[in-house]
Amino acid sequence: MAASRLMTFAEKIIKPCNPTPLSLGRYNLCLIDQFLPPKYIPIAAFYPFPSKKPEQISNNLEKSLSRVLSPYYPFAGRLRDNTFVDCNDRGAKFMNVQYDCPMYEVINLFDTGPEYLPFPKDVKPWTRMQDEDDLLVIQLSHFNCGGLAISASLSHKVADGCTLCNLLSDWAAIARDQNAKIPSPQMIGSSIFPPSTDIHTNSVVDDIDNQSLGRKRLVFSNAKLNLLKAQVASETGVQNPTRIEVLSALIYKCAATAARANSSCFKPSVLAQMVNLRPIFDPPLPTRAIGNIFSMIPVATASEDEMTIARVVRELRKAKGKLKNEDYMKENKLVSFISNQPSMANEIELYISSSVCNYPFNNLDFGWGKPSRVTIPPIGRGNTFLLMDNQSGDGIEYMRFGGRGNVASIFLIITVHEANVGRRIVEKCQHSIHDKIHEETEMARIGVMIEHGRLRDDTFVDCNDRGAKFMNVRYDCPMSEVVNLPDTGPKYLPFSKDVKPWTRTQDEDGLLVIQLSHFNCGGLAISARLWHKVADGCTLCNLFSDWAAIARDHNAKIPSPQMIGSSIFPPSTDIHTDSVVDEIDNQSLCRKRLVFSNSKLKLLKAQVASETGVQNPTRLEVLSALIYKCASTAARANSSSFKPSVLVQIVNLRPIFDPPLPTRTIGNIFSMIPVATASEDEMTIARVVCELRKATEELKNEDHVKENKLVSLFSNQPSMANEIELYKSSSFCNYPLNNLDFGWGRPSRVIVVPPIGLGNIFFLMDNQSGDGIEAIVSLPENNVPEFENSKELLEFADLN
Repeated sequence: MAASRLMTFAEKIIKPCNPTPLSLGRYNLCLIDQFLPPKYIPIAAFYPFPSKKPEQISNNLEKSLSRVLSPYYPFAGRLRDNTFVDCNDRGAKFMNVQYDCPMYEVINLFDTGPEYLPFPKDVKPWTRMQDEDDLLVIQLSHFNCGGLAISASLSHKVADGCTLCNLLSDWAAIARDQNAKIPSPQMIGSSIFPPSTDIHTNSVVDDIDNQSLGRKRLVFSNAKLNLLKAQVASETGVQNPTRIEVLSALIYKCAATAARANSSCFKPSVLAQMVNLRPIFDPPLPTRAIGNIFSMIPVATASEDEMTIARVVRELRKAKGKLKNEDYMKENKLVSFISNQPSMANEIELYISSSVCNYPFNNLDFGWGKPSRVTIPPIGRGNTFLLMDNQSGDGIEYMRFGGRGNVASIFLIITVHEANVGRRIVEKCQHSIHDKIHEETEMARIGVMIEHGRLRDDTFVDCNDRGAKFMNVRYDCPMSEVVNLPDTGPKYLPFSKDVKPWTRTQDEDGLLVIQLSHFNCGGLAISARLWHKVADGCTLCNLFSDWAAIARDHNAKIPSPQMIGSSIFPPSTDIHTDSVVDEIDNQSLCRKRLVFSNSKLKLLKAQVASETGVQNPTRLEVLSALIYKCASTAARANSSSFKPSVLVQIVNLRPIFDPPLPTRTIGNIFSMIPVATASEDEMTIARVVCELRKATEELKNEDHVKENKLVSLFSNQPSMANEIELYKSSSFCNYPLNNLDFGWGRPSRVIVVPPIGLGNIFFLMDNQSGDGIEAIVSLPENNVPEFENSKELLEFADLN
């Protein structure tokens, strides 16, 4: 994809800033170096919107790379006959390229191969290299959205993951500060594992088989890993099992079980767990010891009865204890494993688990902040697991490379189906909506339409059991083409063509439309469009949660929905469909997805509290104020004068009533809080939060609630259009959408689709890992570049 859209290309050779002394002209490989196939270890770090110009970035990276190559001088040399590196200062290759595509086309396609990643065409990740090839290749990739990626390909002949991390960390430190003092790397590998004179390049086994693979990315939160650790500890007696031990065992078991399902008989297998030996030596080796200082722990499983997480963890711990024996360590099992791998291929299934957890790859700051994503491309062999800390630091990200037939995943997409909001009366349905959805789950396979009502003259719902539409479709594309394109419109999402999200509906249209979408990768999506005439976000969440509960257990008892909306907000007889304002104007828009971690939001909350005196400002208050300010500032940059604006914060009224209304109250039980900004001086996060808090307190006045400001807003919106800029913030935070389990686990992603043609709107919801908030921001296209480059926004946001 990206490779076919290459615009410009430049290549340089970067030499060490200081010549390598003749006394250091030969760097001997160690035994493990010799046994490893000559291939590149690849890694790429993505940066959304660096504050420096491309020319400054390139010059700085080239100079700092030259400086870091002096202490890491072997990486500027050339390999000789699988025996040593000729440290001749030939240099490292530095490539500077420009792509005519946005960064998200690369960063979010985790199910695809390395051809989509920003690595040079002639230096593909994990491919075999020749003696005269560069040991280190860097590519700086610029994207048309302003983002950039830095990829590094380092020869596995001279480095493992720890060495690569040291090199990049030191390079980043020098890029931030040209006078930085970095620890000296220790060239001691050959003294620990003395080399052999009998191994040559042609005899080294290449484990890349380029089979047809499926690649899957999963995230395991630390909270879930702690539960798994506690479970394993109670079953095995192993003291403090590590995250890596329990996760490797879990993935190994699940992958082997999946393979067994596609086979006529059980095949014995071995889990090979790669282990960094530096901290295991007694005394420990320096972390700066460069080279391949690692071994492996094998755990064999001869029968299905032995395939338990508890046993695998116990065997991993036992084998790790043996590694502390020095003789055992020097007789490295990795060497024996690589030598015997070809003969084992037909006898056993081999699973390899490798971890770069606790390596600070996610902290690589070259002077413009930490990366929004760090990725390691897949190895061209199956049954390989790569574990690394996720971006927020609260869990582990797992990439699996396995046979396509053994892999599947799910995600969920939810939107509210728009009909223009006016006064409504929702009569109690003749049959329980939840019972009907239960029937729908049972009967969807044969295309039965489950009955629901129809709207009548914008006044009531005729509960005539006409039905909800259920669509079952199959797409000839992988799910990744849909789930990870946050900047695109709903046409890319699995919604039916005749019922687009947020489009106007007629009285005879169904109030609820469900689509079950199957993708060719094995994943699926469940999308729902529920008419806004009868439901808000809270109602939609209740409906879905109850449906999921019944899908899991058809005997589940669920709370009854409360049909009391019309008693709280009595309807009017003077409002008809034709008089309701349609707010969709179909302007040219761009949608952006941002993630704000809870740690960053805590900093923002503390900052606001100290400036305002507001007690415990909420995440939603500070985040709505931040996005509002940055969006308004971006609009001001494209205008000749400041235009007054209003932030409209949508508020669920159920918990605000005294006493609170039941959470199962269905309908549109919400209002809005308006915060007006008349001048640029007033546009501060602190003032907006103060006004939001003040207006929230006023909502607790019963008369004020019944005189709903939302009605006034809709009535006056057309006359305000030329006078003010209107910004709307709506939140799905604390709604359990990410927990919707229909019987096959929680979704890997939940999306609320922004309204078509409506700009200056923000949707906030808990992110998938539960450690922050995801914001979908829809803005006029001309305002997006300025918005994305806002320093205040980038201080707290991860543009993903």
